[in-house]
Amino acid sequence: MGSCSGPLVVFISFGFNDVRGSLLGCALDVSQGAPWCFGLAWVGDSEVAMTFFEALWHGEGIGDGADFEEALASYVAVKPEEGTWQEACAEPGASPCIKRYGSFDAYLDNADELETIPVTAAMIGAALEQLA
Repeated sequence: MGSCSGPLVVFISFGFNDVRGSLLGCALDVSQGAPWCFGLAWVGDSEVAMTFFEALWHGEGIGDGADFEEALASYVAVKPEEGTWQEACAEPGASPCIKRYGSFDAYLDNADELETIPVTAAMIGAALEQLA
């Protein structure tokens, strides 16, 4: 039985697509006894950019997240003490929505959002149900 000199590096391609449709990959070095990731890349893209989401209620930011579900869970901060989400969302000016930015840096730089996603009472209710 021969021995291996040098690190054993394995490239794993995950079956996951980001919002741009790019495939994620990760190179692992398993030579040190435990696998560890030393390279995460967007296969086919020259630039790594993660989208970022901001939740708004009455035009004000109430939370944010690295993914849509995390931002949607921010509505727990404005849960109505009385009444339903349906009633709260129907209030004048409530306008619940989530803005999607190209990256966290774009959000910090006050760049324009890529899209604004309207949020319904049913979406909020379902997201908060998962937190319980």
